[in-house]
Amino acid sequence: MSVRGLAGFAFVGLWGALARPAFALAAPGDGWLPAAAIPEAAPLLDETEGRLLHPGRGGYHVPGGPPDGYLFGVDVGAAVPLATGGEESAVGLSLSGRFGYQFHDGLSLALRYEDLGLSPNLINGTQLQFVAADVRYSFPFILPMPFVEAAVGLGVGTSSAALAPGQGTTAVGPGGALGVGVSFPLTHHFAIDVGVRDWLTSIAGDLYQVFSLEAGVGFAFGGG
Repeated sequence: MSVRGLAGFAFVGLWGALARPAFALAAPGDGWLPAAAIPEAAPLLDETEGRLLHPGRGGYHVPGGPPDGYLFGVDVGAAVPLATGGEESAVGLSLSGRFGYQFHDGLSLALRYEDLGLSPNLINGTQLQFVAADVRYSFPFILPMPFVEAAVGLGVGTSSAALAPGQGTTAVGPGGALGVGVSFPLTHHFAIDVGVRDWLTSIAGDLYQVFSLEAGVGFAFGGG
């Protein structure tokens, strides 16, 4: 046996003795199982893929990670504007939805709609909405799964009065957001998400910044 092979077996043995995940992914469709429900066995090293396989019902499987497939998510929460100068602001109710595709390695691509302030008094009577392309990366081997994301698209401002001299009551401008959060997988295809995002948009010559704190649900379907 080569030195590399001996080192690999020693690493696997040490891993099995000292570290065991709190959850592991069993056979497809079984979802997440507490580690206590899985018989004790040392993980195996898949040399072709360079990853550890953990024991589960029906054989050895790669732990963690969402399934490949389409995703749909809905979030609700609070929109907190950052007011400056003499602006009047009020916390609004936020609502968002996203639809796209996620990969087992933790990457997901989606189209997001965000309504930051169902209340018309978010900032100076302006209601803000976003339509954006959303990129999220979830860390699949940590439970619950933390994620980071970025969104780039268009911001839409609507007001009962002109947004600026010579402007109408609705205007569009570039916008986007950065966010962080955590997902709590309840099954292999269903999770609860909690996240905070910092939204920015420039509309009718004004810069708007709004923080959203939201919780919601995410579904994955059509994949393995």
